[in-house]
Amino acid sequence: MIAAVPPFSLNAPAFRFRALAALAGRAPLGGEREMALATLMVARLAEGMLPEATLSPMARQSRASGARIWLSAMTLPAVSRIPLARVVEATEGENRATAAEALAVFAGVANAMLDPGSRAEITDLLGALAAA
Repeated sequence: MIAAVPPFSLNAPAFRFRALAALAGRAPLGGEREMALATLMVARLAEGMLPEATLSPMARQSRASGARIWLSAMTLPAVSRIPLARVVEATEGENRATAAEALAVFAGVANAMLDPGSRAEITDLLGALAAA
């Protein structure tokens, strides 16, 4: 029997990237963890473009500006820096297809460091960007 939920209770918040956050949490310090954190960061930026996120263009630009600073302080493989910058730049605009394309390129670079759950979350995000 399922207990009734009181009318004053709050809905549990949904977090789209649980596997990616768990990967970042259990990865050893250094390159693997920083790649997982960078992937989580750009995935969250891209998620902000979805209709249900309702982030204004100004808010997305502010988030991208902060992400650029944060990502510049990380020790990331050189091959990932340009694709990361392209995702951040694409999330400032209105074109979801451009953001999905940039994220797909970066996901190809980060693929070796991601686990199956994280890959599935990125694939779902790419599908949501394409459908929106």
